Amino acid sequence: MLAKYLLTQHVGDPCKPLVRTGDKVKRGMLIAEPGDLGANIHASINGVVKEVSDTYILIEGVGEQSPGFIPIKKTADMFEAIKEAGVVGAGGAGFPAHVKYGFELNGGTIICNCAECEPLLMHNIALRRNNSWRSLHRAAWRRRFSCYKNLGRRHSNHAIPPFP
Repeated sequence: MLAKYLLTQHVGDPCKPLVRTGDKVKRGMLIAEPGDLGANIHASINGVVKEVSDTYILIEGVGEQSPGFIPIKKTADMFEAIKEAGVVGAGGAGFPAHVKYGFELNGGTIICNCAECEPLLMHNIALRRNNSWRSLHRAAWRRRFSCYKNLGRRHSNHAIPPFP
């Protein structure tokens, strides 16, 4: 099994490889890190690095792939954990979540938007209509580690869970 890790899985410059050809890697190991804008990339298989280029890292899986993995390093807070884990958005550009949550918007407000990009798809709108509490809970959870103080909401009978 071969796994090819593109160094541009997100907006920004390509990540800088931290491994070299011949290195052994384990699942969860940090194999590339961003420069100014981007997200960490971790190996998803155990194996040996076969090739490193300016655009990708190629890893050949070796042996049985166990379910265990190397966890991210300990962090002081949730914001740093998101950065360390390399979490990116699923909207197509792969925008790094730690950059999105890192802005200081004193007095800002989170707006929960459920616009569908594809006119025939209705799953996001259906999710908001049938399970609006999930969106509100996630927005309130985000508020825990961001500077947003207000949470705008409409068309919901569900209370926002309190957070300390």
